Amino acid sequence: MSLRNLLLVYRKNCVDPADFEEIAEHIRARAPDIQVFIVEDASMALPTAVKAAANPTLVFSPLVLKNFIPLRGRIYCGRRMPKILQMQLMRRAGMPVPNWAPILPESQFKAADWGELVVVKPSAAILASYGRGVELQLTEEVRFRPADSYPKDHPGRYGIMFIQRFVNTGPYLTKIRVLTLFGTPLYAEEPRAEQAQTIPDPLTAEAVQQFRVAVASVPRTRRFVFEADVLDLARQLYRAAPFVPLQACDFIREAGTRKLYALEFNPGGNTWHFSSQLAGHHRIGGQKRQEQFDAFSLAADVLIAQTRANAI
Repeated sequence: MSLRNLLLVYRKNCVDPADFEEIAEHIRARAPDIQVFIVEDASMALPTAVKAAANPTLVFSPLVLKNFIPLRGRIYCGRRMPKILQMQLMRRAGMPVPNWAPILPESQFKAADWGELVVVKPSAAILASYGRGVELQLTEEVRFRPADSYPKDHPGRYGIMFIQRFVNTGPYLTKIRVLTLFGTPLYAEEPRAEQAQTIPDPLTAEAVQQFRVAVASVPRTRRFVFEADVLDLARQLYRAAPFVPLQACDFIREAGTRKLYALEFNPGGNTWHFSSQLAGHHRIGGQKRQEQFDAFSLAADVLIAQTRANAI
């Protein structure tokens, strides 16, 4: 029997190593040809790296590797990637991405082309959590701003801003998040704003500014999502960046047409919200996220297949 090694690399506060221990137990029970090592990305962990180098190896880390240096193996880990690059990759893969454009010094946008309202977003990931820097604006009032004109805590200081077609998800702001591992959905949830809002009438810059377009910026409830079109789109999105193993795919559904749109896939990997410090405490209908599809058992099967096919 040809032995292969699988290294699971975690980082404190982002992944509870107990999650990887549970996945490893499934793998050991189902695949005696695979040795599993669990390593913290806090040092080179040289003894483990040396031991793992004896056989073909696959390395999986949800996040960008910072400290651990494998001595052998094919590495699948998180990647830092601006949102504009994510959208380019998704569009190239045929995903339904809302139309977008960078806001440049010479940019002028017309309501006839974009509609009366557009969403203005930061392209840089830094400081861009919880919807920071995302706002609704009147299309014809969108203007370029130099980076140093933004407040110090605004992501516009660290990358260009862009506009995106406004997709109305209805009176209760919603988003769908599907976490996939090598294209296999591990859970799918829909955060939904607790309070309804309506598009201002008349449309004025002041009124529009009060309209929230990022569900992460408002009090919200959550439900699990089982819709086939959502899960299928998440599986297809993996084709956009197959070098990113863990993808937190964000979709929105247009209220009138029910059409799904892909926004981003969060390749940095800080999205292991089964146990992350940020969101591991959440319960959805009284359940943990891993209970929806038996995520850790699914992850074990996916990692067994990947290790057998791609360990080097």
